[in-house]
Order: sequence, then structure tokens, then C-alpha cells
Amino acid sequence: MTIAYLREQGLSVADWARWVGRDFAGPETNWVPGMGARKMAQEAAKELLSMKADIRDLSGDDDEAAVVFVWPSEEDLGDLRLSRDDIQDTWIAWEPLAESVGLRASFETNPDGVTTLIFSKAR
Repeated sequence: MTIAYLREQGLSVADWARWVGRDFAGPETNWVPGMGARKMAQEAAKELLSMKADIRDLSGDDDEAAVVFVWPSEEDLGDLRLSRDDIQDTWIAWEPLAESVGLRASFETNPDGVTTLIFSKAR
């Protein structure tokens, strides 16, 4: 896993995540300027599913929407000797993606490892 490598090398997970987000932002991908928050959350859920995330919920409208998921599993984290805290900065990648379509992204992970990724209209 990339995060394990970055940590071993003493590199910033947050910097890597911002780079990934900026690199994948743009109309030549599935991130279309002007898409609403609900569509952004649906596309995010597809991306997360491709990473074998466990999607728990998808809700909201064009103004604000959220996808709730668990990734990676506790077993996978243990195999890589990573903690949930080690991977938290990964979700920063969604910030430049959301900005590229006129939205804001925020995230929170509860102690059980369930992450909520929220997209909302930029103010």
C-alpha cells in the first residue's frame, strides 16, 4: 500500500493525497464541473467500491451529500502495520477533486473506523 511506503520513507501522506486529487481533477475524468453534491458522492462511492470499500450509506441532494464507508478493513491495516490514524490524510485527495467541480469536501472518521465523506456547495 502506498501509505505504508510513504510512512517508511518519511514522506507526507497529505502531500501525496493532494497531488493525487489535483492530478485526477478535471473534465477529462468523471469529475464534471458543476456537478451537484449528490452526483459527486455517487461517483466517490464508485471509486471507493473499486478499492473494495464497504459502503454503508449514500445520502443527500445537490447541495450537500455524504458517502459513509469503511476502508481498509482492520485486517488489512494490521497486515500493513498501519493504524486508522496513519491513513486519515488519504481523504484529503477529495478536496481538490471537489474544488474542481465547485464543491467542498470534508471528512470525519469515528473510532469504529467508519468514515463519512461530505460534499457541499462551495461558499
